[in-house]
Amino acid sequence: MVTILRRHVKRYAVVFTCFSTRAIHLELATDLSIDGAINAIRRFIARRTVLEILWSDYGTNFHGADRELQRAVQYMDKETLVRRFAGQGMTWRFKSPDSPHMGGVWERLVKSVKVALSSVLKEQAPKEDVLHTLLPEAEFIVNSRPLTHVSVDPDDPECLTPNHFVRCGKNSGNSPGSFNETNINLRSQWQLVQVLTERLWTRWVKEYLSTLTRRAKWFNPVKPIEVGDLVVVADKDGPRNS
Repeated sequence: MVTILRRHVKRYAVVFTCFSTRAIHLELATDLSIDGAINAIRRFIARRTVLEILWSDYGTNFHGADRELQRAVQYMDKETLVRRFAGQGMTWRFKSPDSPHMGGVWERLVKSVKVALSSVLKEQAPKEDVLHTLLPEAEFIVNSRPLTHVSVDPDDPECLTPNHFVRCGKNSGNSPGSFNETNINLRSQWQLVQVLTERLWTRWVKEYLSTLTRRAKWFNPVKPIEVGDLVVVADKDGPRNS
């Protein structure tokens, strides 16, 4: 939901994910029409690459989705979408309604993005420009998750993340500063975006990154921490994405 003048208008986030690198790409859609779907895909192709195969839900098995989303996708003319991109070398395939396990790759990421954004925005209806900026910020945070083992040895190479493949380089994206509700001007839209991103980052660190911690201490004997041991310190006041 965004605020345009004095009206609250619905907006939708389109989630693209790569089966190989598990990277995600978020696009903002104005509605659930065929035109909205085509425009979102065209923006993705213009910014990323040409798609060879596109998998999506068939539309009749959106578990837990909004009724409006169920109806819109169910009555969407899928043949029109397929024909529109067939000439560009793209094959559009739909998941079978009787095989919900086929969409586990993207359903998990859709859920994580939806829950995170919903918890951050809560009942807020920011301006559309704020949401346009928040989605790429959320995209970067999700793509910063590790794909390989996270070593505590400082001499080991950096673990691979989806950002390494998407950005073709180091997984870096420092925050422009420290932001919270008490030290910013809420009329400043760019600062509001940073506050919302900080909320998303905090939730991401607490709920996702903590699951990557090795917890063998409670199952196998482990030597207690001693002076001189290398430890990881979580600084709540540290910069985002660090």
